[in-house]
Amino acid sequence: IDVIRSMARQIGNAPYGTRYVVAGHASRRAEAPSEKNKRINNLKVSVDRAYQVSRRLILEGVPAASIETVAYGDTQPASALSALGQEAASRRVEIYIQTGR
Repeated sequence: IDVIRSMARQIGNAPYGTRYVVAGHASRRAEAPSEKNKRINNLKVSVDRAYQVSRRLILEGVPAASIETVAYGDTQPASALSALGQEAASRRVEIYIQTGR
């Protein structure tokens, strides 16, 4: 939460019209009976991750209209390797800054 709070303060100093894309990701590991269910579960996890960060940014004062929340499930792993460390790195939220539209 401290990282998000700090980021929200920095966003407050951004030029008017700056937009933020909050992107949720998941690792390929999931408990599910089928590959299709695993993909659905991972998408849900990534939606929740991105939503929680977006929500916290809004609570910290970032205008909701400047935030776009997206989820990628397990389609964009942090690494092509499937070692445990890389799996953990894939469970993340990234924030992209868009300026000068």
